[in-house]
Amino acid sequence: MIEAAIVLFIISLLMLLILPNLGSQRQKAVETHATAMVSTVQTQIDLYANEHPENGSITMNNLVAEGYLTAKQAQKVKDLNITVANNEAHK
Repeated sequence: MIEAAIVLFIISLLMLLILPNLGSQRQKAVETHATAMVSTVQTQIDLYANEHPENGSITMNNLVAEGYLTAKQAQKVKDLNITVANNEAHK
């Protein structure tokens, strides 16, 4: 009985140490993903600008309509509050 209590205590202690770290790792992963999405959108803006120099202002609608971004990517950009202004992607 004492052995079982000790094992449960050790498991509880490990959980107290590990669980808070998992939350911070998840937040860091979300931030890294957002940075990667900004980079992806900026790359697609640059490609669009090179292939369509006549268009002065590029919008998300241009990128999606021309196939530079998929609908799923556009939705993720919207979810992450990434904006396009002056042909630059910003978070």
